Amino acid sequence: MSTALPIIGRLSLRIPWAWVGQERVPLVGPDNLTPNEMAAVLSEVLGKPVRFQQISPEAYKANMMQFGASDAVAQGLADMAVAQSEGFYKADAAEAQRAPTSFRVWCEEVLGPAVLR
Repeated sequence: MSTALPIIGRLSLRIPWAWVGQERVPLVGPDNLTPNEMAAVLSEVLGKPVRFQQISPEAYKANMMQFGASDAVAQGLADMAVAQSEGFYKADAAEAQRAPTSFRVWCEEVLGPAVLR
């Protein structure tokens, strides 16, 4: 199993002083996939068709609240989705640290086993 996510979690807990004064810590995977490319990877790994469908921020927020998110959390997630759609994070990606785990590997090692139990 890939160790990128557990290592990041352990480091953030063990060295909290490293995060003091940090507004952001850009971290991206080695691949730069579009939502449609991510859906294709998910389809292959899960063995079921998955498609990307962009929805309004209001619908996104409502969906998150249906799954138990508070109003504030749901709004924050919707705001992040809008920012990502508008390219807000592209500058971060150029200077970000690259995680060693690709989206495909994460899907195969983490998501697939959790979903396909």
